[in-house]
Amino acid sequence: MPAIPSPSLPPAPEEISGTLRRVFGAALQPHRPAGSPGHFVGDFNGDGSEDLMVVARPAPSADALAAINDSLAPWIIRDALQPTAPRVAASPQALVVKDEALLAVVHGYQASGWRHPESRHGYLLRNAVGDGMLARPSAEVIVVGQPGARAVGHVLTGRIDGRSGYLYWTGGRYLWRRM
Repeated sequence: MPAIPSPSLPPAPEEISGTLRRVFGAALQPHRPAGSPGHFVGDFNGDGSEDLMVVARPAPSADALAAINDSLAPWIIRDALQPTAPRVAASPQALVVKDEALLAVVHGYQASGWRHPESRHGYLLRNAVGDGMLARPSAEVIVVGQPGARAVGHVLTGRIDGRSGYLYWTGGRYLWRRM
């Protein structure tokens, strides 16, 4: 088995593409918005293991959307702006649409984090891609005492629809909170 790079090294483009393939198959492709690195590294779920977030779009193949929206897919699709929206089975109204910008999240596993070959826990977040996105320690952003807010690990800050806020792990899902 090849050596796994240190969690502190920045990800190479081929590592990002390979991680997306490992977790989401051929359904996604990385997308780098103008003025953004297109990926973010940090401990986003506060478990002590490094996670990877990648801006992605459905792959152009005819099967990509069907694979993404498959109710039996091994990833979880959530809308970051809907605090109580559960994942529902694919229906005539698809969860993800063609060319939609998504935030693909890969939770890390053990000390090598998202680079670990067994790291396969993924989320696809709708309405979570914005301008000026930046990974920051949550203690710099979250005000202690906010309902549902946990100041652990990292958050993703930026602007969605022109409003500043941050994406954080609630302990059970990712949610966007306006500042």
